[in-house]
Amino acid sequence: MISRDTLVGSAAGTLLTRLYQALSVARIHELTNAALDEPLEILRASLAVVIGAQGSASIKPDTGSQLVFLNERVVRAKKQGSAPFEPLVKLLGQYGVGELRFERSVKTEQLRDFLRTFKESANVDAREACRALQQKLVAAQLSISVFSSDEVQAMAVVRSTKARRSARQRA
Repeated sequence: MISRDTLVGSAAGTLLTRLYQALSVARIHELTNAALDEPLEILRASLAVVIGAQGSASIKPDTGSQLVFLNERVVRAKKQGSAPFEPLVKLLGQYGVGELRFERSVKTEQLRDFLRTFKESANVDAREACRALQQKLVAAQLSISVFSSDEVQAMAVVRSTKARRSARQRA
């Protein structure tokens, strides 16, 4: 029997791989293109596994280390010869995305809507691209949140400050 951690770990790698594939294909093809059908269905299923086991799926690219974190845990390619996640980090960085959060499972058509908002938000300036993406996701009423790199850094500073205060109060 496969353990829950193994299943979630496998789904995490698949989720990141298919997310990159879907975002890349959506940038150059129409969203009705059959090339998106399989990656979107596998992406949807992987999201469902991760969200079912952990409550949400928070994807955070770290441009400094070229790593991707899923729910605060680093995700690495399973095999040495398999593609690492640097292209996903770079792509999300071009949009100024510091965190992409799926609060609940989504349907395949909702993922197409997400890709549409992503495609429509393309901009030379990463901050503007992220801002446009945030606005379009709200307007589309999808259960997907996007936080800019600046917002993620600010949230980390607040968490760190609270942790230091709490440690001082206990001491």
